[in-house]
Amino acid sequence: MTGERLRFDGWIAGVGTSSGTRLVVGHWPRSPFGAFSDVMVEHPDGERVLLAPSRRIADFVAATYRFDRIEVVPVAVTVSGATWRVEAGRCTCGCGPDAGPPSVCCCPPYRPRWSAAPSGPRCAMFRPGC
Repeated sequence: MTGERLRFDGWIAGVGTSSGTRLVVGHWPRSPFGAFSDVMVEHPDGERVLLAPSRRIADFVAATYRFDRIEVVPVAVTVSGATWRVEAGRCTCGCGPDAGPPSVCCCPPYRPRWSAAPSGPRCAMFRPGC
C-alpha cells in the first residue's frame, strides 16, 4: 500500500505510570485493514514493544514507528462512554470512570477534553510484563 493515501477513522489514547512505563493504544473502527486496535508499550528502560493483532498490521505500523520488539497477539479494545478496556496479549488496562479503583497503571491527573468522565479518568488493572 505504499504511495497511496490511506484513511483511518479512530482514536489514540496514551497512559503513563510513575515508574516510567507508557502505553499508547490505537483503536481504529474503520481502516483499510478493517477494524483493529494495536498497543505500544514502552518500558522504563526505553524498550518499545508493539502488540498487534496480525502480521500485516504489525508490518504496517512498524514501517511508520520504531519498535525494539513486535508481538502478534490478540488485541481487543472495548469503549463504553468514557471508559476504555484494553486486552493485548498479557497486558490488560482499563481507563475511565467505570474502570474500577486505580492500581499500578494511572492516567494523568487531568481530564482530557475528549473524556466525559465527571471525576476525571483513572486506570485499573495493568499487569507489567508485556
